[in-house]
Amino acid sequence: MLDVNFNPATRENELFIQSAQHVIVMASNGDWHGELPLLWNLCSAWSGMSYTIAVLDATTPESDNNPGLQQLMDNRHLPTESDLEYVNWAIYPAALGLSELADQLMCNETATPLQTLGHLFNNYEIILIYASAQNLAACLPDTGIEPLLPLRMNTVSIVPTYQALKHLMLKGRLQATTVTVVDTSNPMDLMSAQHVNQRLQDCAFNFLGQHISTLTAPSQILDDPAAEDIKTLALRLLERAVSVRQDSFALTRTSARPLDPFFTARQH
Repeated sequence: MLDVNFNPATRENELFIQSAQHVIVMASNGDWHGELPLLWNLCSAWSGMSYTIAVLDATTPESDNNPGLQQLMDNRHLPTESDLEYVNWAIYPAALGLSELADQLMCNETATPLQTLGHLFNNYEIILIYASAQNLAACLPDTGIEPLLPLRMNTVSIVPTYQALKHLMLKGRLQATTVTVVDTSNPMDLMSAQHVNQRLQDCAFNFLGQHISTLTAPSQILDDPAAEDIKTLALRLLERAVSVRQDSFALTRTSARPLDPFFTARQH
């Protein structure tokens, strides 16, 4: 469970948050039972804060019957304000489109993937990219994005999580924050999560020479999107997001400062 004291951002930073799109990334290891409840809880929390959210699901390919990012890139459909008339968050299949963006990056196209996404989804205030570590490293290298990397407590091994962490660091120069999803009402699970988080930190330091942040979040879908734990994590991600300014398409970090001035988290 997150044990965090949140100190509000400065007025300048608050105005920046309101005026820019936020790009947030969640890395997938294919463990949907652990990843999707966390994704749902985060989107619910942001929705409760009146943000509009586009989820780009790069674990699902686009098709004519299931259009998504690829069709948007081909100008066959663009999201409009009417798309947000009844709901303020939408999910777009994005596997093929994200791969195309990575190919364009390799060919030194003028617009970066983040600038392209900011243009396509300019009606949304948050763009959440949900993709494998391999896709993220290929599409978003050296962007300063800090992917969220979930790990479910009852999975057999932490090895896939460490491998994803390693791939993001070595291939994409991206430093992830791992989130162990557990039944936060069970004290034994919380104790086990501390052990798992410490093992991940030790592996990252001993083999990659990197200090990583590790957090714990609820594994169940929450009835209350304003629940303290998930809302704190949602705010933290907004603070650390890469932002796209629509007027100039400049890419910046919402907050370039260390996490500690805003959060004193129980980081295992």
